[in-house]
Amino acid sequence: MTSSDPNGSDGPTPKNWVSLYIQEAENLAARRLPLETIPRSARPVIRKWIDSNITEEELALVSIYLDWEINWIGQILDTWTGNDTEILRAVDALLYAVSRRPRNGLTEITRVFNDPSPSVAHKMSDILQAIPSVWQINRNQKGLERKLDSANSSALVLATSVAEKSTVSHLTTAWSALLEMVPRPSDAVSEAIKAVEVELHTIVAPEDKRFSLTKARKQIVEKPHKWTVGLRLQDEPHERVDTLSSMLRVLTEFQSDRHGKKKLRRPSLEEARGAVSLATALVIMIHNGVIQLAANSEIEVEYKSSE
Repeated sequence: MTSSDPNGSDGPTPKNWVSLYIQEAENLAARRLPLETIPRSARPVIRKWIDSNITEEELALVSIYLDWEINWIGQILDTWTGNDTEILRAVDALLYAVSRRPRNGLTEITRVFNDPSPSVAHKMSDILQAIPSVWQINRNQKGLERKLDSANSSALVLATSVAEKSTVSHLTTAWSALLEMVPRPSDAVSEAIKAVEVELHTIVAPEDKRFSLTKARKQIVEKPHKWTVGLRLQDEPHERVDTLSSMLRVLTEFQSDRHGKKKLRRPSLEEARGAVSLATALVIMIHNGVIQLAANSEIEVEYKSSE
């Protein structure tokens, strides 16, 4: 097989020859889904972002934090000696360093080097969107976080659209703790539990100032006749209460390091994901009336010391 070169001469086709049209089509197809990696074409852009927006002092601080030589970040991008994880770790740390800048005068985050253009974090956000990457700037612009998949994103949007303001804060913080480059499973579970506690507080024991998820579960289990539980797995009311109780127990048992328990066992990342997903579902279910005070029942509040 032969091919014509631009000068009109024919010659043998290299074995690794691929039509530019086919190659471009494959590239476009690959870009339909967010990438885990940093494509080669994006590395000069990231290097320019560093050169244009990051000070030598910030590079030095990040190099100390990552235990790198100060010029190693540049070497990763220029000589292709590093891997994508190292680049992402560097960007994550640099964003945090930038967020620590004083917010007055020309050193304010939105006026780096006397430049009134969008913030440093916003510029990196544009780069990540253009790749496109599975990583994005987190909500406080202090680092990177993994994008939430469509299913969990839809559930979170629905939950936060109906929940109390404090519940929204706890729930979004829980997901953020899971999605950071260095996840914080224990914090994620703690925030997930707090989100459900806020939602159940006004239903189960609004006057109890030391309300907890454990107390909520105890009241629901001990007095099932007081509650209307909309989980029709069985005809018997107590079966429905047991189902809800089991869901609440999963949350409280996910994290044994909460409330200063003696037997310290921090949750794994997989456990934390399960807890946060369950908490998100419970917030939606509570607002859909999965648990309500039964008609003609009065709320009884038991004031007890910490359990």
